[in-house]
Amino acid sequence: MHRRLVGDPLLDGDVLTVPGSDLRITVYTAVAGGADAESLEFLRVSAVHTVTG
Repeated sequence: MHRRLVGDPLLDGDVLTVPGSDLRITVYTAVAGGADAESLEFLRVSAVHTVTG
């Protein structure tokens, strides 16, 4: 995932599925306390500011 604001954070992706359904949720995580986690937090705060601001 490349984001113009934070570059290329290293993320782990997991796809959660519901048996018997087409529903899928993809969850991305980063190692807690690392620079990649800080990048995700920055994007989260930026998104909230954009939506509410």
